[in-house]
Amino acid sequence: MNWRIAEIGWRIFPGAIATVVFASLLKLGALQPLEHIAYQGLFRLRGEQPWDDRIVLVKIDDASLKKLGRFPWSRQRYTELLNQLDKANANLVVMDLLLSERSAEDAALAEVMSRIPVVLAEGEDRKGSLLLPIPSLYQNAIATGHIRVMADEDGIVRKIEPRSRNAFALGIATVNAYSLTRETIPLPDVSHPIWLNWAGRVEHLQQVSFVDVLQGKVNSAIFENKIVLVGMTATATDATPTPFDQNPPAHGVHLQATLIHNLLQQNSLRPIDQSWMMALILIVG
Repeated sequence: MNWRIAEIGWRIFPGAIATVVFASLLKLGALQPLEHIAYQGLFRLRGEQPWDDRIVLVKIDDASLKKLGRFPWSRQRYTELLNQLDKANANLVVMDLLLSERSAEDAALAEVMSRIPVVLAEGEDRKGSLLLPIPSLYQNAIATGHIRVMADEDGIVRKIEPRSRNAFALGIATVNAYSLTRETIPLPDVSHPIWLNWAGRVEHLQQVSFVDVLQGKVNSAIFENKIVLVGMTATATDATPTPFDQNPPAHGVHLQATLIHNLLQQNSLRPIDQSWMMALILIVG
């Protein structure tokens, strides 16, 4: 009987050692590259999901830069855009752009912002100093939100800090404003990071070119009662890879679109607590 117990013990021992080693590597983060590969693979295995049709992107793309000139543009461009969106009865406009420098056209932009709800972005310079919209625009915005993001080693942003320097993330500020103007959307627990649930390729998001809107080439019905997100998508600017878009990558504005999509759909990811993961590994081992 004793030899049988000893035989079982010798068979279990290597598996137990392997389990402890694996759990230790997971705890120390040594397996993170494998986790990142698995993360991307699982999204591709799941496949794409429809983007929320309440979101429309006005993209500052290569065609817009070619027609309207090099960036940054005169504030008059944004005033023209907001006037068009106001006429189209857009519900809310989100500017994923930093408007922290004064301009001669600020008064006109501030005036149109008093007629249509606009959410503005807050950012940081290279030294970490806070960059706010100039006062006249800040005062006329329905809300502001931070665009601070931290990418993982593979360049993909997996989670967003809900608050930074007492400001909500731009996507959260947007959904808060949408709740005030349209319908109430419950927010997740903002005391913890929000894990992004990538919908699919960014080309499948409703989108139009900035210059096409200004030139009247876009049917205004596409904007009616919608959240209109404005941001840069030109080549080699603000590259942000996703599990579905890596070559070429997506852009920072698509990250904000994903956060807004997740909040509207109530489908942000909920990661398994690491203590539960460790227990599962030990049980399986």
